[in-house]
Amino acid sequence: MSIDVRWRRDGEVVVASVSGRIDSTGSEEFRKLLDEGIESGDRRLVLDFGDVGYINSSGLRVCLKLAKRFGGSRFAVCGLSGAVGEIFSISGFDKMVRIHSTCEEALGDLRGG
Repeated sequence: MSIDVRWRRDGEVVVASVSGRIDSTGSEEFRKLLDEGIESGDRRLVLDFGDVGYINSSGLRVCLKLAKRFGGSRFAVCGLSGAVGEIFSISGFDKMVRIHSTCEEALGDLRGG
């Protein structure tokens, strides 16, 4: 299954709604799609993983690079399924990035950050 990213802007926050499976073969496509969609002036990013069924360490690495690029208070992840949420938890990423249940919660957080 290929990766798809749908973009929308909510004020100063960019939301990337990701769908697909982010594994070793899909992580490079994931990175490229994000690089293409993020504009130079973008300062706040939400990754909505509501339609992501799986992510591995190479996909997490892409997320970590984005977290560093945007800074902790300007980057959030939301909509993690049980399996994807478990991977974030086991890897410790839930301690490194802001995670929210819904996109609305993430947007509210980043607007205040």
